[in-house]
Amino acid sequence: MKMFKKSLIAASVAVAATAAYAGTITENKTDLLALEGAVAAGSIEVGTDVNVIIETAADYIVNDVVEITISGADIKKVAAGGDPELAVNSSGSGEANFIDLNSETGVVRFRVQAANIDAEDTLTLSKVAIDSTGFSDKSTITASARAISSNSLIGAYDPSSAKVIGTARQQFSAKFDNSFDQVIDVNSSRELFAGSGDKAADDDETGFDRVDLTLTDNVNGKELGNYSFTATRATHTVVGEDFSYAMAFDSDEDGELASDELCATSGTATMVTVASGTGTFTCSIDGNTLTLVQAGSLTASENVQLNFNAPGADSGYPVSEQSFSASISVANGTGASAISSAAASSVDAGSWTLNGASVYVPYMPYSNGISQIIYVSNKGTQAGTIEVTAFDDAGNEYGPYDLGTAEGKNITKITGALEDALAADNFSSGKLAFTLTVTAPDSAIEVYTGYNAGNDRGLVINSSNKD
Repeated sequence: MKMFKKSLIAASVAVAATAAYAGTITENKTDLLALEGAVAAGSIEVGTDVNVIIETAADYIVNDVVEITISGADIKKVAAGGDPELAVNSSGSGEANFIDLNSETGVVRFRVQAANIDAEDTLTLSKVAIDSTGFSDKSTITASARAISSNSLIGAYDPSSAKVIGTARQQFSAKFDNSFDQVIDVNSSRELFAGSGDKAADDDETGFDRVDLTLTDNVNGKELGNYSFTATRATHTVVGEDFSYAMAFDSDEDGELASDELCATSGTATMVTVASGTGTFTCSIDGNTLTLVQAGSLTASENVQLNFNAPGADSGYPVSEQSFSASISVANGTGASAISSAAASSVDAGSWTLNGASVYVPYMPYSNGISQIIYVSNKGTQAGTIEVTAFDDAGNEYGPYDLGTAEGKNITKITGALEDALAADNFSSGKLAFTLTVTAPDSAIEVYTGYNAGNDRGLVINSSNKD
């Protein structure tokens, strides 16, 4: 009985002694893993790309277990090179021999052999692969460790709290320093801009709208491993709502828009002037999506200035008010093995507005026995010209038509003028929707729309009165 009590006392002393110690793991929050390259690689390696370095605070006794836990992603043995290793930096002869690795829990274990491992020794883990396929921007990998005594009464000791050993960061990001914000001049048949005001120093009053795109390499000069890449190709995509005005730049009038009609590095004869940016640009358009492919060795902080040009007076191609979104991706090549980065995806890129009222009428029937009712009410004092652009249910466009003036403090009927203009373009029967613009303050204009069919009258709610 006395011997049993002495054993308990000795074990209690050992537990108290080991509980006072705490090892440490070297933390690395500064260096980064390039996300795109790490994901493409499939895995990163401890000892090569990230480090797990433990400084012991207690003696590790022969037959005790060193347990290391890696969190943030699954682990496995490296594809080639044998079992995981835990090197002991010591003048002694203590060793840490591999026991097992649990990929689900992230635990890899070693047993102390040959001799004790002394306090203040350094243990360095290697030959453990970390699955990087599920990494996302700002994913972190942490490691913690502890020793477990072969004496069950002592249990775990010398714990090293979890520390960050690696952080994945999207290598490239993009921002829009200047978004679309021009004002379309309805007094110039919507073929010129009126000037955006806030960028008067950058934008020609009537000529163009400047958009600045800045591409940033977030891990340049501070990457872990070999996963960062040099971007040699950037794809800039701008999506609008109506790029029909781009045909004003069809210089050879072949009904197609070639790259040199869409973009150039100087002049205003193209849809876009690339005023700054490394390398060469190739442009294409598909409906309302404009794509500019930039080829060259891009800098760590790449600025691209795009000037979207107005079609020009008397071009016959009016610009519509619209909103824009934009995306930028970069890559280090074009093949299947190329690494790419979605630097910005579908970012709100601003809008173009009118310096007047714009009213959308979603439906108006035309046929024998149906008469239309269209009145423009101007409660302000500024008179404004009235312009209408219509399209039918087959997608045919009519106009724009100049339908006179909405005088201040007055009501103007445009039913007959619009009917005559449509008839001149061979439209007399069918369904139409149309946009009506007035060069007067938006707050002063309201449009009444409806139709008579026999003894019945239908009211058409339009954008000026739907609220």
